[in-house]
Amino acid sequence: FKDGGTVSASSVLLANISDDTGVNTSGIGIGHDITAILDGDDSNILNLNDFFQSDMDSYTSGKIVFPLTKLSEGEHVLKIKVWDVFNNSSEKEIRFVVKDDFRIESVKNYPNPMQEQTSFVFTTNQPDETFDVTLEVFQTSGTRVDMLQAKVGSQGVESQPLNWNTSSRLVKMKAGVYIYRMTVTAPDKKTSSGSGRLVFVYP
Repeated sequence: FKDGGTVSASSVLLANISDDTGVNTSGIGIGHDITAILDGDDSNILNLNDFFQSDMDSYTSGKIVFPLTKLSEGEHVLKIKVWDVFNNSSEKEIRFVVKDDFRIESVKNYPNPMQEQTSFVFTTNQPDETFDVTLEVFQTSGTRVDMLQAKVGSQGVESQPLNWNTSSRLVKMKAGVYIYRMTVTAPDKKTSSGSGRLVFVYP
């Protein structure tokens, strides 16, 4: 995530934390909790101790996974503060913009050029959701050669791959360039679409 990037009103904070002496997750010591403050509101400090997950077999690193919901549209600043076991603290500040209109950020397929099979992946501004997806593939003349509907989950902002196999679906393809369109519907029924080009070659 780049500082100043765009997120949705329901998002997830992901922070990778490490310290050579160990991360203090116990909150021992006054004011030594892992905390986050949104937009400088010191009266509403978020305690993140229970949302820290240590990396496997490690006491020096881990990650914070914390849901941020009902964010208002516009610009925001989030500041995280973490302590090590020797009572040294470190802070990190990040800025982001909330836009609540559901949209596809990007679509792609791989491999491309393809032979019998390719996988489609899209990113959205609503992380960790399950979407209703319609994939349409067209000749450059506009004739549709196939349509596939499926439920597709996402990990973070990137979807799980949607596989398309021309042989199993009995789709007759000629070598050349095709256009595809992905129409994605979010759980709140808002819809967005994205398109791209793929090249089909004979095996």
